[in-house]
Amino acid sequence: MDTEHPRFDEFVQRFEALAEDAQKHEGQKPALSGCKIYLTLFGENGLSPEEEFEFLDKLATHKENGLKRLDIETSYWQNIVLFVE
Repeated sequence: MDTEHPRFDEFVQRFEALAEDAQKHEGQKPALSGCKIYLTLFGENGLSPEEEFEFLDKLATHKENGLKRLDIETSYWQNIVLFVE
């Protein structure tokens, strides 16, 4: 989602709350293109803002069964990916 979008703060809050409940992925990093669904906190997801909120709702349905998070950290950039394999 564009960081300048009026609902960006709401998106970040909902995403981070969901990320807290997700199982942290350990081991070899998955090929995200093979996942059923995934969404990144920062960056271009290729979705409209409304679709990104819909994806958050879809991911929330997997909270108890299969929702994972992948933390990406470099020396200058951090991101979180929520996904279901």
